[in-house]
Amino acid sequence: MRRRDTGVLFFLILLAVMQLSPVLFSSRIYFWGDLTYLQHPWRTLCAESLTRGEVPHWNPYAYLGMPLLANFQTGLFYPGSLLFYFLPYPYAFKAYLLVQYVLMGFFALLWFRAWGFVRSASLMGAVAFLLGGIAVSRVLFLNELATLVFLPAFFLFGRTPFLLAMVVALSFFGGYPVAFGCIVGAFLFLWGAGGSRRFFSSPGEILLGLGGGILMAGCLLLPGLELIAQSERILGLGLDVSTAHAFSPRDFGEWLAPWLREHSPFKPALFWWKSCYVGVVGVAAAVWGFWRSSFRTRILLGGYLLFLGLLLCGAETPISLWFWKNMVFLRWIRHPGHLTNALLPVLLLLIVAGAQQMKKAWWAFLALELLVYGFRAHPTIHQDYYYDRGPLVEQLQRSLGPHRYLLSGMALDWTKGEGVGREAAYRDLKHRLYGLENLPYHLEAVGNFGEPLVPRNNARWIDLLYKQPGLKEVHPYLPYTDVRLVLTRDPVPPDGLEERGKNLWELYRTPAPLARAYHVAENRERGEFPVLGKGLDVEQFRSDRFLVSGQSFHNQEIWVAQAAYPGWRAFMGGQEILFKTAQGLFPNFVVPAGTFDVTFRYFSSLWPWGVLLTLLTTLGLGVYWYNRWISVSHLHETG
Repeated sequence: MRRRDTGVLFFLILLAVMQLSPVLFSSRIYFWGDLTYLQHPWRTLCAESLTRGEVPHWNPYAYLGMPLLANFQTGLFYPGSLLFYFLPYPYAFKAYLLVQYVLMGFFALLWFRAWGFVRSASLMGAVAFLLGGIAVSRVLFLNELATLVFLPAFFLFGRTPFLLAMVVALSFFGGYPVAFGCIVGAFLFLWGAGGSRRFFSSPGEILLGLGGGILMAGCLLLPGLELIAQSERILGLGLDVSTAHAFSPRDFGEWLAPWLREHSPFKPALFWWKSCYVGVVGVAAAVWGFWRSSFRTRILLGGYLLFLGLLLCGAETPISLWFWKNMVFLRWIRHPGHLTNALLPVLLLLIVAGAQQMKKAWWAFLALELLVYGFRAHPTIHQDYYYDRGPLVEQLQRSLGPHRYLLSGMALDWTKGEGVGREAAYRDLKHRLYGLENLPYHLEAVGNFGEPLVPRNNARWIDLLYKQPGLKEVHPYLPYTDVRLVLTRDPVPPDGLEERGKNLWELYRTPAPLARAYHVAENRERGEFPVLGKGLDVEQFRSDRFLVSGQSFHNQEIWVAQAAYPGWRAFMGGQEILFKTAQGLFPNFVVPAGTFDVTFRYFSSLWPWGVLLTLLTTLGLGVYWYNRWISVSHLHETG
């Protein structure tokens, strides 16, 4: 990068600071949607485990317990997440956003300059990437933003397999597989569409860089693939789910500017998938770049853009619906709106190609236009919001003890908080423990929402509870999952449960003694649930380890109200014991007469292999790069 490019980089940093200034220089913070209900809990739980010196293998607080490390979207292995492990969450969050935005501008500028575009055109492309609608809306999804940061770096390092592999691994660690797949797809398209050797390596080296990068992420890849295989996502999503949040044909005007919305004001927090604008100036440059390109290029790029445009429409048109019904791979993609990530690299290149022919001042107009659109586009709240427990959490912490709560499925229909004023309504909605908001407070829940990959046996049990018509029908199942409190949206007949009044939700308490594990009193006919007897002592050592202890007067079956998953093992007297799973979920085993202690431990068998794969791939690619570097240096010396 030349000296004058350094000044351009500082200008991009200034733009990033201006864009984020509503939160960088105040006690306000972004909070809407996934930021509160998913991102904050994931980051907080991982940080707590790491500060205790534990690898965060298991999340005991959601869906009866499920893997945490294997969850792609936590960003656990992403280097930027280190901020959350060393700083209080609000400050880590702000620093994280600033770092991502700076990297976006930096990589974009280097990409366009490395591909031979003039400084002003490169700046225009970097501005479109940094301040465009996709970057603005993805503030809500820290994992998707971290994945997109490296989009320009794929093309920047397309000629260096080792650096390409590093970028691929970092983008994968960002934590959004769909966005990652879109970037890889766009990269392969531009390479296959006639990418010059000036910009891309040979086919073998490209595959080495892409494949090597994915293998470098083996420490996440292997546990993550296991979680996918154990989830219902492996069967694909329903058409109604996969095509939700799509474009209608009239929505495509929003690539120009958000004020072209037909029915509602610009709200990227609510309509994130349609927030994809690159500005009137940006689209004008892209059109000019498209027109000035060769006929072959227009055919290839036009076909690519048209095909993606159809996919973005989901079920909104008959043709796009046909694609979503018949192209099998689309059934694993949730929401067509995410496919804008695959369109973005081509659009940016067209903007830069058009700007190459335009006057230098146009980048300033684009920067001003996009800043006007994106500045204060997201609602903010005081940063103590993330520490505000609310009355429900306080009551649950007092009354739940070591037991779980069940939030009624009907409660999930609540989408608007109560209170005087907008900020009070925002806080009220957070206090209702939507999504995974119970995680930071160490409250164990049976049912949550928002996790993209839930083990299918856990999901089936939760669906069984939610399908019951009332508390009378739910009541018999509660001891099997150690549920102390049931929370409903509206008052209902208690049907054997104790009414505990209202605290945001209507609360009902299980009157019988509960435990996390039981003696099985007797077995009923095959296919029905066993009768639970005396409760047993359960001591939770840490999130992925607990002890079941008690005394038995004869060989007796034990029921553990804890979700089993591949990687859970049980030990008694230093020897591993085998256990079965009732309903495919709850551990059952037999103990002999006398006092017993059974220790359960969770450890993914694929995790060590994933770590080994990461280390060996990194070492192998490093040796390959070093030998290439030595060879090139020798050729230059011998001249």
